[in-house]
Amino acid sequence: MAASGVAGNETLSQQAAGFLKAGEADTAQAALIKKQLLDQWLLDQKIKQLRAKGANAAQIQTLQIQHNMRKRDEDKKLQETISKQQRAIVDVIRQTTDNAQAQPIVANMLAQSNPGLDASQIQARTNVLTSRWYRSYLSFDPQLELGKVKSPVLLVHGTDDNQVSINNMSLLERGLKSKGNKLVETRRLSGINHQFQPPATEWPLMGGEPKPVLSPLVQQTILDWINLRVAK
Repeated sequence: MAASGVAGNETLSQQAAGFLKAGEADTAQAALIKKQLLDQWLLDQKIKQLRAKGANAAQIQTLQIQHNMRKRDEDKKLQETISKQQRAIVDVIRQTTDNAQAQPIVANMLAQSNPGLDASQIQARTNVLTSRWYRSYLSFDPQLELGKVKSPVLLVHGTDDNQVSINNMSLLERGLKSKGNKLVETRRLSGINHQFQPPATEWPLMGGEPKPVLSPLVQQTILDWINLRVAK
């Protein structure tokens, strides 16, 4: 079950796919995965070339480290750009309570940051972002409710999750423990994305193409936790 430890406005400002519908978010995720697979293929080709030229293990490792560092920097810059754009839109929605005034501004901002969307898509997105439910969620603070949870909780977060801030887990943990719940545990899993999938390069081949699966590491982590709770 998904959960957020920060207020709604912060959650939606930080999500890379915060303003996308379900199908559009899936498409964006698929495009990201294709890029990751291409990047890995290019890296593999470069490694093969270096080995053919006599490169040793240390040189190969250096190349891989440099590649991973560049990727992290690129991902961080992209996330910062997206968050800045989304935070600006969220601020307009929160500060402009009259939809007659807010909608034209939001529509213009969406059009500038999403040039691939047509006018009808922009308007549909604008209607959602200025709806009563959306406005209500922007002001929702889960910290006020998390302390009421008394049952055991396992919080799992993947280091490759680009839709939820890494700070979310610590905020959830703090809120859940605020009223004395000592049955809260956390696990941060390396290489796992928002869908609890392993890196695309580790996906099994089905029909000659890599297909997403629930990470075995996630499955084992949850199973171990359940078994431990049952044993107690």
